[in-house]
This record gives sequence, C-alpha cells and structure tokens, in this order.
Amino acid sequence: MKKIIIIIFLVLIYKTYGYSESPQSALFLNAPVGARASALGGAYTALASGVEGLYWNPAGIAKTEKTEILFAHNNYFQDVNQQYLGITHKLKNKHNIGLAVNILDNGEFEGTLITDPTSHLNTGRFTTKDYAVNFCYAVDWKNGSFGGSAKYIKSKIKDSKATAFAFDIGWQMKHEIKETPVLFGFAVSNIGSKMKFDREREELPLTGRFGISSRFDATEYLCIIPTIDNVLMTNDKYRINAGVDFEFYKNYSLRAGYNDFNELSSGITLGFGATFSKLTVDYSYSDFGDLKNSHVFSVLYKF
Repeated sequence: MKKIIIIIFLVLIYKTYGYSESPQSALFLNAPVGARASALGGAYTALASGVEGLYWNPAGIAKTEKTEILFAHNNYFQDVNQQYLGITHKLKNKHNIGLAVNILDNGEFEGTLITDPTSHLNTGRFTTKDYAVNFCYAVDWKNGSFGGSAKYIKSKIKDSKATAFAFDIGWQMKHEIKETPVLFGFAVSNIGSKMKFDREREELPLTGRFGISSRFDATEYLCIIPTIDNVLMTNDKYRINAGVDFEFYKNYSLRAGYNDFNELSSGITLGFGATFSKLTVDYSYSDFGDLKNSHVFSVLYKF
C-alpha cells in the first residue's frame, strides 16, 4: 500500500511540474479560502486540519473530531466577492467525509460590441460568476493521513457557460525532531478535464504544494507556529508562501505572512483570531495596491 501511494504521488508531481503554455480557466480555484490561512500567506498545506482541509489539503479533514462547519467571506479587491461554505464529519474508526461550496462573484461589467474600427455599441451590463462543489474523503494512515476530493466546476460569463470535473489529492504526516513536532503536507489540486466556452478548451490551474510547519512553546502562555509552502502551478513560476501564528493562551492569535502570488504590492498579509469554546472567529487583511484591499472573515464551529 505504501509503495502504491508513493508511486501515485511521483506521477502527480511529474504532471504538476510539467510546464504548459495552454490557456487556463477557473483561476478562482486558487483564490485563498479562510481568514487564518489567508493571514498566513496561504502557507497552509501542512497546517490545514478539519474542515479547512477541504480547500487546502484533503488529507487535513482526517483531523475532524466530530462535525465542523466553516463559513468564509472574502471581500476581494474591487467588486469581487467570494463565499465559501464547508462541512466535515467524522465517521466510525478513522474515516472522514466533507462537502464544500465555493462561489466567486466577479461583479458587473459593461458589454460592448465593436461594429467597426471607429465605433461600438453598448450591449448592456452583465455578470460573471464561478462555482465549485467538492466532496472529500480522508483516512488516518499510520502517523499521518491521506485524502482526496472530487469537484464539479462551473463558470458563467453572461449567457456563456463552461463546466469541468476535477479532483485533488493530499497527504500529511507528523514527525517529532528532538521533541519538537514537525508537520509535513503535500497536495496536488485541480487535476481534471478542460473547460470550453467557445471553440478553445482551457486547462484548469493544476497546482502542486509542499508545506512544512512546526510548533514552539515559547512560554507557558505563548506558542509560535511557523509555516511555509512551496508552490508550483502550470504557466507560472516557482513560488514560496510563508507565515507565522502567535498563539496566546491557546485561544487568541496574531498572524502575519507573505503571499508570493500577490505581485500588486508587498505580498504582506496580516490577521487575528479568537476561539470561544466551540466557535472560532478569524480575520485577515491583504493589500492589492491600486486594486485596494482584501478582507477575509471566517467563522468555524465545532460540535
């Protein structure tokens, strides 16, 4: 079993790291989900657990204790807004399942029809939206976990529609080095069919991530959680995301990170969070330069 899983990952690494010049669609699939992950610069492959693993690493949902629900609202730059709703549930033994809905509203646009080189007609306003629904399964595996998800993707631009099917695969492992816990995570996402609006079929943004995270108890009341992700996406260069979470009294957090995908400004991300019994509330801030700022709010409930 172990050899089979290793072979699968090697094949996926080769496919992910292969460069492609084909046009891509459904880029919204790589828009960060959840305030905690966003505040940490998107470096969440090793750290994702429970319902947050539905987006970042399907292996992470294996850490679901009972049932978890996550709602996240991303007030993106300009008029772009993202809504995300996910739920995970622990079955008997070491099996876990989850379901998530991801919706990106790109706002309204003015339609224009060019009639000749010097004139055009206004065809009215129209909207564009993207949707993704995914089902996830994960299982504890020795000192780690392994998971996968299948998803249905739909994009709509005015009266044109395009659909696709894809799946994600992920793995996480925990190891101790001199009594210090070190988490490893690997995930490949958006492996699937192409999307077609008109004549040309466009590929999905195939993405591979490898992350490392740890946890250091600085004092009795302060825990420092650094995390880093190595990311490679087709038609893009190799990138590194990183972040650090300062956890106070186990219930309050201040966070900072760097997202290498944000080339419109410094890439710095900030955020905070608080846990009240079964409820966790998080917020993150990202600067996108002339496109203004992104504010992410998320609520996580465990029961």
